[in-house]
Amino acid sequence: MALELGGRADKFGNQYERLWIIRQALRMLEGEAVSIHWEPLGDEGEGIEFRLRLLDGTTEGHQCKSENGTAGRWTAASLKKVLPKAKLQLTTGHVDRFVFVSRDAVPVVRELARRSRHCNDDPAKFLKHSVPSTHREEFDRVCELWGLDSSDEGQHAKALRLLQRLRFRVWDEERESVERAASRLAKGGARAIVACIGDFLFENIGNKVHVDQLRQHLRDAGHPPWDLRAGEIAPAIERLQTEFEDSVGGVLIGESLIPRLETTQLRTLLADSDGPRTVFLHGASGSGKSGVLLELMRELREEGTVVLPVRLDIHRPDSTLEAFSDDMQLPAPPSDCLAALAAGRPAVLILDQLDAIRWTGGHAAKAWVICKEIIERALDFPALRIVVACRTFDLDDDQQIRAWERKTRESALHRLERVEAKKLGDDIVKGVVESHEGVYESMSVRERKLLTNPQCLYVWCAIRQWEEEPQAYHTQTDLLSEFLGRVRRRVTDEMGVQTTDYD
Repeated sequence: MALELGGRADKFGNQYERLWIIRQALRMLEGEAVSIHWEPLGDEGEGIEFRLRLLDGTTEGHQCKSENGTAGRWTAASLKKVLPKAKLQLTTGHVDRFVFVSRDAVPVVRELARRSRHCNDDPAKFLKHSVPSTHREEFDRVCELWGLDSSDEGQHAKALRLLQRLRFRVWDEERESVERAASRLAKGGARAIVACIGDFLFENIGNKVHVDQLRQHLRDAGHPPWDLRAGEIAPAIERLQTEFEDSVGGVLIGESLIPRLETTQLRTLLADSDGPRTVFLHGASGSGKSGVLLELMRELREEGTVVLPVRLDIHRPDSTLEAFSDDMQLPAPPSDCLAALAAGRPAVLILDQLDAIRWTGGHAAKAWVICKEIIERALDFPALRIVVACRTFDLDDDQQIRAWERKTRESALHRLERVEAKKLGDDIVKGVVESHEGVYESMSVRERKLLTNPQCLYVWCAIRQWEEEPQAYHTQTDLLSEFLGRVRRRVTDEMGVQTTDYD
């Protein structure tokens, strides 16, 4: 379309306004708004850039001014062209609320507007208690711009009603933040999604765009919106919880969960409002990290916290984030689904077996990139915490993981902590051995120490079920070799599988 001189031609080059309207259009995909109307014609568009209709039926008129020159702030005097237009929009019924957006703050008028909404709709009390002498001059100037006499008590009510419907937003132009929001709402590259929405809105300047039209355009352009309806997400997360329960619960020591101190440590960190957003649960191989996470998931669910557990050895992120989400039958990335279902409540994303992605051959680097994206997307949601389980060796040895951890700590944007899964206490080992009719006192010091490793204790219990008096084992290799040998013999004897079939 040919650009009109003046207003509409300027819209194409005004990046500040363009990014702001795109960010508001994203609110339609977030379920907060139903339509947006850029540059309404006639009186409806007088003094505003666009109208946004919210889900509750409220209509907002938005006016954008990137800055007030070199002043660095706005006063009533510098808003002499804006405030009369705000009154026009509000009194003609075109909008229910007038929103002024700028990089520069509007300190006094904004404060007057805020206080006007907390005076029990009483003009006299508002003037007496909510307009201090330091703000009186600004109040008088606002009334003057609205054609009201601030000395006339009869007109104070009109001023109060108008102030109550003003909103002021300080917004720094951050394309990156808009792109992050876009990537959480639709499939594809963030920059491409933002450009797609901006072009669509500009092509429809002067026309009202509804949420279904925006969603259809994104689908046609190859950027279908993620489906974040709770009815679709809840069953998928429940399936993953059951999968985690079954996969870990099937290899518990003595078929029961041993309470661990590490679980208490994790819960303390997660419950701290000023605590870390990301916690690494690390330990030696076989230290029972998955068991700790199972106990954590159970306790968090009991108290009503939404938990999404993912085992990376079952669901390998070796392609794309979209493919990874599809593999888990999630309608959107894990963090986005979790945040949508939690709806502002505390929620925890669990990533177990991070070390498994190191052994995916040529896909290892790509797998870590996807895992990092999952974690960083989760950090965009303030109510989400992340617990990642990994062997200490991999956490310290993998250059990519170590570099990301160091960068996160140095940035100071999000706290990060480590919790180590340590060996079991002697009293726990003794209790398990005796519950399997073993004689703990007859074991050597070396064997007792070996069984403080949860994996070794699990294997010992399994062997104990197969024979009354298992021999003494002094190394993890001996214990595991005996276990695997017995498994092979049982498979051969009970299922008729020949050795050549599994060698």
